[in-house]
Amino acid sequence: MMAAVDVYFIALLPVVCIQCASSYIQFVVPGVTQAESSSMHNSGGVYPYWPNRTVDGNFSQNARACLHTAVSSGITEAWLRIDLQAVRSIKYVKFWYRNDRADASTNTIRLLGYSIRGSTNSLLSDTKVCYSDSSEILPTVIEAGCKVLARYIWFYQTKSQSGEVPILEICEVQVFGCKTGFYGDNCSKSCDHCVNNKYCDIDTGQCDDLGCALQHQPPYCIDCIPGFYGPKCEYHCNVYCLLDYCNKATGACSYGCDSGYLGSHCNFTCPRGTFGQNCLKTCGNCLHNTTCNHENGTCPNGCDAGFKGQYCSTSCDDGTFGQDCRYRCSENCLNGEVCDKVDGHCETCVTGYQRFSCVEKCRNRTYGVNCSKQCGGCLNGTDCHHISGQCYQGCDPGWYQTTDCNVICNNQTFGENCVHQCDGHCINDEPCNRRDGTCKQCSLGWAGKFCNTTAKSLSQTENDNLVITIGSVVGVLFILTILVGVVCLYRKMHARKEMSENVDDINIYDLPYAKKVQFVVPGVTQADSSSVYDFEGTYYCWPNRTVDGNFNQSIRNCLHTATTDVTEAWLRIDLQRMRSVKSVKFWYRNDRGDSATNTIRLEGYSIRGSNTTAQSSITHVCYTDTGATTLPTIIEVECKLTARYFWFYQSHAPNKEVPMLEICEVQVFGCNAGFYGENCSKSCTHCKNSAVCDIDTGQCDELGCALPENQAPNCTGCKSGFYGETCSKTCDHCRNSETCNKDTGQCDSLGCFLPGFQPPACNECFPGFHGPDCRSHCSPFCRTYYCDRITGACLHYCQNGHLGPYCNYTCPGGLYGQYCSKSCGNCLQNTTCNYGNGTCLDGCDAGYKGKYCTTPCSNGEYGGNCIHKCSENCGNGEVCDKVHGHCASCEPGFQGLQCDEKCKNRSFGEGCSKHCGGCLHGRACHHITGRCDLGCDPGWQKTDECNITCENGTFGKDCVHKCEGHCLNDEPCNNTDGTCSKCSSGWAGEFCNITERLLKEEMKQSVGVIVGPLLGVLVILTCVTFAIFIVRKRHKSKTTSEKVDDMNIYDLPNKGDKDYDYVNTLPSRDQST
Repeated sequence: MMAAVDVYFIALLPVVCIQCASSYIQFVVPGVTQAESSSMHNSGGVYPYWPNRTVDGNFSQNARACLHTAVSSGITEAWLRIDLQAVRSIKYVKFWYRNDRADASTNTIRLLGYSIRGSTNSLLSDTKVCYSDSSEILPTVIEAGCKVLARYIWFYQTKSQSGEVPILEICEVQVFGCKTGFYGDNCSKSCDHCVNNKYCDIDTGQCDDLGCALQHQPPYCIDCIPGFYGPKCEYHCNVYCLLDYCNKATGACSYGCDSGYLGSHCNFTCPRGTFGQNCLKTCGNCLHNTTCNHENGTCPNGCDAGFKGQYCSTSCDDGTFGQDCRYRCSENCLNGEVCDKVDGHCETCVTGYQRFSCVEKCRNRTYGVNCSKQCGGCLNGTDCHHISGQCYQGCDPGWYQTTDCNVICNNQTFGENCVHQCDGHCINDEPCNRRDGTCKQCSLGWAGKFCNTTAKSLSQTENDNLVITIGSVVGVLFILTILVGVVCLYRKMHARKEMSENVDDINIYDLPYAKKVQFVVPGVTQADSSSVYDFEGTYYCWPNRTVDGNFNQSIRNCLHTATTDVTEAWLRIDLQRMRSVKSVKFWYRNDRGDSATNTIRLEGYSIRGSNTTAQSSITHVCYTDTGATTLPTIIEVECKLTARYFWFYQSHAPNKEVPMLEICEVQVFGCNAGFYGENCSKSCTHCKNSAVCDIDTGQCDELGCALPENQAPNCTGCKSGFYGETCSKTCDHCRNSETCNKDTGQCDSLGCFLPGFQPPACNECFPGFHGPDCRSHCSPFCRTYYCDRITGACLHYCQNGHLGPYCNYTCPGGLYGQYCSKSCGNCLQNTTCNYGNGTCLDGCDAGYKGKYCTTPCSNGEYGGNCIHKCSENCGNGEVCDKVHGHCASCEPGFQGLQCDEKCKNRSFGEGCSKHCGGCLHGRACHHITGRCDLGCDPGWQKTDECNITCENGTFGKDCVHKCEGHCLNDEPCNNTDGTCSKCSSGWAGEFCNITERLLKEEMKQSVGVIVGPLLGVLVILTCVTFAIFIVRKRHKSKTTSEKVDDMNIYDLPNKGDKDYDYVNTLPSRDQST
């Protein structure tokens, strides 16, 4: 018997030990777990190889206890599918293969190359391989790692041995793992750190692709993601930590600070006047000594006078001055010196200009160097030319008609050009007024304002008062006529003055806007030419005839150059200063018969320009006639040129003549130098040489653009590295700062300079960032991780569990989910739930269960998480209270709030309201029925409940004895022992059954009565001792025999119990005898 027990124990030992060592749940439950397979081998109908044999708890490895798939030809695969009833997180699979085929290699040869797979549905096509065999030989008991989330576990075989089809012969399967949502030793750790809290790696807790529930670093969700720190990674690292990394415990920046910040937590900006990494750089010359941007050093409000650039560290170029070097120096600084770069002042001005920056012409009738000279007597008190002092409209009366009007009339002359003699007799021979010839006072005997009338004549005049009165009326009318004429004359003279000033000042563009003009002004514009033809002294064809305003094309009104001894002919028009010319129109002689003859001498001519009178200084030819066609006599040609002098040049001669020009009148059209475009309304200030640009397009000359950011020659586009309407914006926001879209500033494929900006415009932050430099993280709790570019407010609401424009507030206690619109369940001790997903982290209050603690306990359950079962003793089959387990009432025989106590204190029945009868030895009756199982105490009739006392006259056990004595007054004897409390007269003893006479006789025999009982007691004690010895010995022998005979090794503890060794202590039958 002992040998059989030991063998059975040894056979179970490996299985038991593996189960004891395992920290995972085994999900295969015999009789519950189901299995399916591909077609089975039928063994001739002797016995079936059902797939459920693999989950029946029978570990026998004989083929008859196993699955055996079909062996029919044409089969290409064999499979076994285990249904675990629910999705599980699997760790490994253990299975027993048949072992009855002679040797190990033969037993499992058909298993070689198999795979284990998992799926959440019953389709083979949706399986995921968790283990593939590549062994050369396999044992018959196999344990294979299979980490997969699945409801169905598949054994799959497509390999076959020679001459066979794929076959599986599996005897028993066990699947180990955790319930979904748990991992680790004993499956004790929750996957709630994952967004998908249904699954995480069963060993490490690693989350799937959905990542972490909190701000942790996937996949393990142990460390914080960059930018966060704290016990739960709930705090933001300072946004100015370099690379967004900080110490996970303290929040101190791990790699230092972004440019512009200091301190262990980078929460201090650079001191005033410094910027950059570690605040080591010094600010430039920012406007009004304001500090620069502490991060990049730029001056937000521009530069102080004399400096330019975004850092205000570059001095103004020569020729510019002021704030951001936005102003150009005056061209009127003496000797071409550059002005001061701060305030633009010149040391000295050229002739005709004054004041601080030499931009103001002389005024108040001054001219010359430093405006130190006074103008002469220019007509009507007008100013002279600010440079030369010339009076272009002539002189006032009282001055000789010189160019400067600086010689006053003398020698008793007056009036215009001093042509009149003083007629009167001024007192003391003083000269008359040089303007109008009047005298201040007359000599004796003379009268009148001119002192040219004798006193007698004056008296006669005074007598003619009547005539004077009548003449006054006529005089008033005459005066009114004169006034009208004067006004008209004044307006005409004023207009002439304005025209003269515009011409003489050589800048008609002092008007609010420039108008396209014709520059040739008759009487002002001068012309010169090569030698002229004199027509035998009759008249001369002077060059000024071409600018006299006479458009007659007869030769007598024209220039006619010499007809002999010359090799070239030329006409030079002086426009007084440099002009930007668009076209030239001129009238040629037309009095030679027909058009071909009229202009035959003009063919092959050219028009040229220069800035001096020297022919050698001609720099540009703006038009050249090809001579291929007959020319008209009125010609207008385009001549785009900037020059002061315009030349008509001829070196060709027809019919053996010399080169000749016969030009009658010339007009030159264009803009003042420095202007261009329609109506000359656009300025050339975009050019470095602001006096010259193309009159149509505004293209600048070889000196290029005024602003270095513009792209020459048009200077309307931006050069590399700049963009915007004024090209004032740099492409520094681009990684390739030399290239960006000239209009929009969009960057090329290299993207943005700062990592937080989104290409191509680089003016919006990438999703997840905001702020001036896109360095600040949007709240990680923004629903889509998008936030406002400026404010950082979340654009599409918050993730579950968060509130506020920045989603930086968690739900108030008791709320969770989107918009915090859901109420927490009944979490333990009223703690709040997870504000994101609503789970109760510490479990449920009594009466509820589930992750969210919103599901009431099922009937028959109660307590926290509903882990307790209701008592079965609640009255009328009712369920207990789901919170405390209390029953409304109890079944008969039970008491207490949970009906878990039997009736006590000798009570029984419903509500324990009944009292037990006289049960033997005072024991309690049955708590439900009240029955006395051991019988009744003496004094009670023999009933089940012992609840009827002995009737009068009976007593003792089951009331079988009758009272024998004569109790006093015929009272009944004691129903328990039959004694009387008192006896009737003549009777004595406990039972009152002895007469008094008999009692006396018995007393006489008292000695014998005493000795006899003593001897009897000794005899009885001896007998009892011997009897006890015999009974104990026999009882011990009987007990041993019963234990051995009743033994059944199948009543041993389960193979998981640890108390099986007691079998070894049983005595053998030999030992018991």
